[in-house]
Amino acid sequence: MDTVIIRSTTGAAGAPQLLYRDPIEAALNAMTQELETLRALAPSSDATAALDRNLTRLTDAVTAAGQSDVWVASAEAAKLRGCSASLIGKMARKGALVAQKRGGTWLIHRDSVLAPPRKAA
Repeated sequence: MDTVIIRSTTGAAGAPQLLYRDPIEAALNAMTQELETLRALAPSSDATAALDRNLTRLTDAVTAAGQSDVWVASAEAAKLRGCSASLIGKMARKGALVAQKRGGTWLIHRDSVLAPPRKAA
């Protein structure tokens, strides 16, 4: 399974939120509909075949992204939780968050960022 590191963005109310696949899936659905229209107009054209191959690759990439582990850096996790990065680091060290350290930076799993802290073992 791949590891994807993402950054947060600011939502409509100014609160940080994780980037999700919804906009990508909406674009994918629109491309699928456009491909169906193109197939009806020119079913055997090279352009239709090329678009079909690219749409298949994009669909596979979106599926793989949904199966990836997604991690955010401690600074991003702190914004999302509304606390300091040092508190995130402390929680990670104690096992209260699902986290791993890479090159001196704590990465926090996306599911752990907004979930209540778990009890350390």
